[in-house]
Amino acid sequence: MASRITSLLPLALAGALSGGCREGAPPVPDAGPGPQRIILISLDTVRPDHLGVYGYARPTSPAIDRFAATAVVFDDVVAQASATLASHASILTSRIPRHHGARFAERQALGADVPTLAGLLREAGYRTVAFTGGGQMDRRFGLDRGFDEYQETRLNQNFRETAGLGIQWLRANREERVFLFLHTYEPHHPYVARGLPGLEGDYDGPLPPVIPAELLKEISFGSREIDERDLAHIVNAYDNDLRSTDDGFHRLHRFLRRQGFLDDALVVLTSDHGEELGEHGAVGWHGHTLYEELLRVPLIVKLPGGAHAGTRVAASVRSLDIAPTILDLAGVPIPEGFQGVSLLPHLAPGASPADLPALSELDAAPPRVSYRQRPWKLDGPRLFDLEGDPGESRDLASAESRRLEALDQAAEEWLGRRPPPPAERVELEDSTLEQLRALGYISRQEQP
Repeated sequence: MASRITSLLPLALAGALSGGCREGAPPVPDAGPGPQRIILISLDTVRPDHLGVYGYARPTSPAIDRFAATAVVFDDVVAQASATLASHASILTSRIPRHHGARFAERQALGADVPTLAGLLREAGYRTVAFTGGGQMDRRFGLDRGFDEYQETRLNQNFRETAGLGIQWLRANREERVFLFLHTYEPHHPYVARGLPGLEGDYDGPLPPVIPAELLKEISFGSREIDERDLAHIVNAYDNDLRSTDDGFHRLHRFLRRQGFLDDALVVLTSDHGEELGEHGAVGWHGHTLYEELLRVPLIVKLPGGAHAGTRVAASVRSLDIAPTILDLAGVPIPEGFQGVSLLPHLAPGASPADLPALSELDAAPPRVSYRQRPWKLDGPRLFDLEGDPGESRDLASAESRRLEALDQAAEEWLGRRPPPPAERVELEDSTLEQLRALGYISRQEQP
């Protein structure tokens, strides 16, 4: 079988790849001082299969697609949760939710002793700055730990405006070594059918052009029926939100290029989770299952100097691996407590990386886990063959009882590697509760 890395270019990142990789990994050059700018972008609720770079035919992501041509694209990336808080905490701590402690369902914050990517980079001399969308990204959940500045934007702010805040900060602090984290809820419901180029649609049914969370909840949980035209309208509105988000990314990318910041920068673009668009009954919803449409996320990494531009990595990786990869490139030792690995050895000449096992958790009380070792996936008591049944419609638990037991044991071993951190209950302000209601995370009547 051919290598799962295609179009691998010669190593061009002289002096920028560090040690810190796990035992047995291919050697990479010694670390230099690290990139001047590290920019991590999380576009909330983005399905990779709705981006052109991942094969989508509609024009949702022209700017991201152009950026991807200069970067490394990871084709099979698994998030550690299907909800915003738990997944972002895994990205920023390289721990599964059980071990970092941040859970929205139980109103728990990040464990007090859990090291964070921002804290480690700050100790290494980076200014650490974040602009996030609030809601489940509220600082009270502990995601602000390690950031010198952590600003929560208004809920309905689009990514063009959030990118503008990042641009303004970078322009005013151009001599700083910086870790900039940008997060936007723009692709998250409510969706807006804006009629953007190539995404105009011709819908004349009963649904409005703005698709709110309450309407999607009614559809997803059985109190309102829709037909195929209605579903196509909802998908079109979601795609319009992606295209608008892409316009914001274009603004940021153009600024970095014109200022000469892009060449020596590390830019990582990802998402926290996907979205269900009818595959298993729900529409415009997430956080309630661990199906692939919710756990698969994009991951596009532009390395300094354009190293490995155009490379695609087909081996399975995890959101857990983002922070170790950033630290590795910055020359910062990877803590023992991190559960992911640096992905830089995947790019070494001649590398043929294996699929990495992925444990994901449902942010619910009590939590449920999935364990994925491609092509097999354990999801609670069920077992799926993702190669023969990518839609996860046939439970093979009875027919493959030994395989089920082996995967279950592997998941239990992972969960038992460390105790959960002490629970830290979060009390939220009224403004945050209103944001969460608008996003559909709590009902109008619910009082957390």
